Amino acid sequence: MPKIVAAAVLYFLLSARPAQAEIELLAVGTIPGTAVDKSNLKEILPEGTPHNRLGGFGSAIAHIEGNRFLLLPDRGPKDGASTYQCRFQIADFSIEGKKIDLNLIETVILRGPDGRPYLGDQNDLGRRLDSEGARVSPSGAIFVSDEYGPKILEFDRQGKQVRDFKFPDRFLVDLASGDPKKEAANKKGRAPNRGFEGLALTPKGKLVASLQSSLLQDGGFDGHNVRLLELDPATSKTREFVYPLGSPMHGVNEILALNETEFLVLERDSVAGEKRFCRIFRISIAAATDVSGVEALPARGVPNGVIFVTKTLFLDLTKFGLMLPEKIEGICFGRDLADGRRLLMVSTDNDFTDLPSFLYAFAIDPNDLQ
Repeated sequence: MPKIVAAAVLYFLLSARPAQAEIELLAVGTIPGTAVDKSNLKEILPEGTPHNRLGGFGSAIAHIEGNRFLLLPDRGPKDGASTYQCRFQIADFSIEGKKIDLNLIETVILRGPDGRPYLGDQNDLGRRLDSEGARVSPSGAIFVSDEYGPKILEFDRQGKQVRDFKFPDRFLVDLASGDPKKEAANKKGRAPNRGFEGLALTPKGKLVASLQSSLLQDGGFDGHNVRLLELDPATSKTREFVYPLGSPMHGVNEILALNETEFLVLERDSVAGEKRFCRIFRISIAAATDVSGVEALPARGVPNGVIFVTKTLFLDLTKFGLMLPEKIEGICFGRDLADGRRLLMVSTDNDFTDLPSFLYAFAIDPNDLQ
């Protein structure tokens, strides 16, 4: 049997799973776009946005304990044309009937090793940060992934950077710039504003970061193959796997660990509304090929002998009658519900506009996560 046919057969067999129970939409939270955080930053940013705006926080959501969550905004207002100080929010959620209430506890500014705040400003190459993924370890370490570098950073509870993880240079552009057109001229590395969008933390402490789109050498904005980077913080060893996008018009926006080899992946397009592509897939890297030795992947398909991750539909977010905003970006589990079902939280990014941010709570049969 030809290698490519054998790989396709194995992919199909590993993708087949028993039918799952119905997933229930429990509640929806709506947070006004004009809400303020607890940063005590009173000034108006040069482009006109209040610096203490509680915006963009749905770029990532991570469970801490009980009803407490960490919410991570991205680079701030105006797509990186702002001196916004990057931060994370700590909040408690409560579900009352069909409504999610958010009680903001604290705002923490993210700071580099020198103590200076990271900025969303895409033109300040030394301090810029586009924080897009976040996970909290059992010990309280806060891991953040960044689209600009890309980077994977560790912060303490006070927001101080304690580690900057290293990984293969193929993810990095040779010439970083605040001008996306100049960055797109690079021959390798992440596409402009398409770095590490998602971040997972496995039960044994490994990090798995997902690019939003293909690397430039893997097809860039025309590519179907997205690299997942597995990084072991204890040893700094890395592996890479291929996630196949349904379309190059889609992007990977989050990844959430179920165990050491299985994950939920949020893949979506860039339009708003009910009739769109916005789905969560269950994937496995157990039989996937480590492509660390492959410098460039084809824009479509994979080289002979390479098996990409298995991928099956888990949850279609467009099937609940929600008028979904464009940027559905965060997913995490919360504390188990009283009836034993798992709580899955989904968050949105309102880009610091006056439009509201949304939180969605879903109930999942735990047997469907085994």
